Amino acid sequence: YNTLDGVQDVILTSIMKQMDQSCYEVVKETIEGDFKGCTNYIGTLANGGVDIAPYHDVDDQVPDALKAEVEDLKAKIISGEIKDTGCISFPQHCPGGIY
Repeated sequence: YNTLDGVQDVILTSIMKQMDQSCYEVVKETIEGDFKGCTNYIGTLANGGVDIAPYHDVDDQVPDALKAEVEDLKAKIISGEIKDTGCISFPQHCPGGIY
């Protein structure tokens, strides 16, 4: 949204990489003596490593019921009620592989 000039008015939402969270985790693990190194940090909704972006310019056009449904689905993903079926957990389903 912030880097795509001229199209903000048609972007509903997106995923946000919460890079601050991954940096925080590395510093915290280092301070606590738990940093393993040479591993990948996988950001998820549950660990705060990713999130759903705001609706920005179209916020007033998104019905409250739909916003509530998205929040409910997000909560179910975080709780594990809805299981991950994405490329990180199932790379064999990603034609281009994991980048």
